[in-house]
Parts: sequence; structure tokens; C-alpha cells
Amino acid sequence: AIGVPNFAHAQPVALDQIAVIVNNSVILQSDIDTALKTLQANAKRSNQQLPPASILKQQVIEKLIVDTIQQQQAERIGVRIDDSRLNEAIDEIAQNNQQTVEQFSLSIANQGLSYSEFREQIRKELAASEARNAIVRRRINILPTEVDNLANLLAQENSATVEYKLGHI
Repeated sequence: AIGVPNFAHAQPVALDQIAVIVNNSVILQSDIDTALKTLQANAKRSNQQLPPASILKQQVIEKLIVDTIQQQQAERIGVRIDDSRLNEAIDEIAQNNQQTVEQFSLSIANQGLSYSEFREQIRKELAASEARNAIVRRRINILPTEVDNLANLLAQENSATVEYKLGHI
């Protein structure tokens, strides 16, 4: 008889699991774990105290839900963050930490995060920020008469407070 392994009795192993469903998206347990690692690493780097683990986890889940909703809005209105924009943002983050991108990538890896996960996290944050800005810009509507009224008001205030001294004449 040929020795063939019997896989019928192998125990299933969970690779990941759905933690939260948000509209038509899911938040995986690995997403929560990655966000927790990032938050803990940032707190350690800046010597900040974090709340107890259970409260921190709940806060992270709430933030991921909000981020997912914002990401869905960004997709709905067509916000896309290309690689060059993402690279500029990461360059800026590295500079703010007085590091090169390579050094920053290594420090991210040393904190237990993969650089690709970090990049996607930054891409999502940029997209959410642009979506928020686009939504706010759409809601702002300033009429030309409002601009004229403000200009007249400022002109009246300036002319009322202008003082001339003999030395100016």
C-alpha cells in the first residue's frame, strides 16, 4: 500500500474572520489587529499612555467602522489616490520622523507591521480626507452678493478706523 496522507481528518484552521459588517463591506479581525499594532507603535514612539486593552479595542473598532463608511463615500464619489500621491504622503511622514523612507519602512517592520499594509492604511486615510473635503466643498455656496456685502462692510470698518497723522501728509 502506498502511504497517502489522509487529509479527511485534518482540523480546520481559521486564517481570519469577519469582525464587523458595514453596509456592503466587512472589517476583518486582522484589520483590527493591524490597527491596534499601529496605534500601540505610535503611542510607544511618542510616549503616550493608552487606555485599557478592552476600551482601546472598542475605540479601534469604532474608528474602523467610521473609516469604512468614509472609504465607501470616497468610492461613491470617485476619489482615487494614485501611487505618486501616496508616495509623497509617505515621504512627508518619514521626513516628519527624521527618517528616510527606507529607514521608516524598517521601523514599521520592527513594530510588527508590513510596509504594504501601512501603505494601504495611508491610502485609505488620504481617500477619506479627500472625500470629506469634497463633500464640504459641495455644501459651501457663497453668493456674489455676499462677497460684495462683506467687502463693503470691511471697507466701512477700515475707513472708520483710519487715522492720519501730520507726518503722513
